[in-house]
Amino acid sequence: MTSARDRKPEPPCGDAMWDRYARFYVLEEGTIYPEDRKEMDFYRRLRETLSGDCLELGAGAGRLARSLLHDSGRTIALEPSPAMLSLWGRQDRNLADRVRGRAESVPFRDASFDLVVFPYNGLQCILEQQSRVRALQETGRVLRRGGHVVLEICPLFATRPLEQNAHRYTFVDDSISVTLMESISRDSERGITTYDMLYSVDGEPDTRVVLDVAILEPDDLVHMLLSSGFRVEHTWGGYDMRDYEHGLSPRFIAQATLSDAS
Repeated sequence: MTSARDRKPEPPCGDAMWDRYARFYVLEEGTIYPEDRKEMDFYRRLRETLSGDCLELGAGAGRLARSLLHDSGRTIALEPSPAMLSLWGRQDRNLADRVRGRAESVPFRDASFDLVVFPYNGLQCILEQQSRVRALQETGRVLRRGGHVVLEICPLFATRPLEQNAHRYTFVDDSISVTLMESISRDSERGITTYDMLYSVDGEPDTRVVLDVAILEPDDLVHMLLSSGFRVEHTWGGYDMRDYEHGLSPRFIAQATLSDAS
């Protein structure tokens, strides 16, 4: 197994990184780590009140497709990684239309959706501030008047404890034996926390995945929304819809609408 000291520099994260990460991400979400029922229930409740056509940005392998399903309109899953799109389960493929694309350049006409969601840490995977603003502008462009956007960030990336070559897990079942060793570092000048993950699968060469995430605070997200033409309607500190508490809440979730919506 390669040690953290022996790892060669990795290029900035992009589609190739997500393609390498896809099989492990899917294995971890709901198999190695339990499915987050609070997250699923949050988006299910949200969809009960915010109906119509829905666009999910950074949809991955369809983790939230069932929660975003609503008989009032279609659900479109936008995802840049072809490997992620290929790993959608057969049942999930019937729940949403899968489209390859990026949040910074949404391939749909103006005013196409009643709801746009950018769940989990998707916005923080866009590292450049200008690109994040572009993603919000694109969201506003494809949103219908009176529609809503819901975005999440994790402020705790700014204080995540740093680690070197930590053993996260060894998972074994009938189809795979995989070990994850992970190092966590931070570049305060760039405002980035880096997760350097080394996956070892029996019978295969090691796979290294380097995930950079931008450090964002709630005020940063609110400012970006306001400057992109939105009005913030609600904010929460987690999937239980409690108020946000600085340094304690696991997430910051904002719901907004276009500021000139009637």
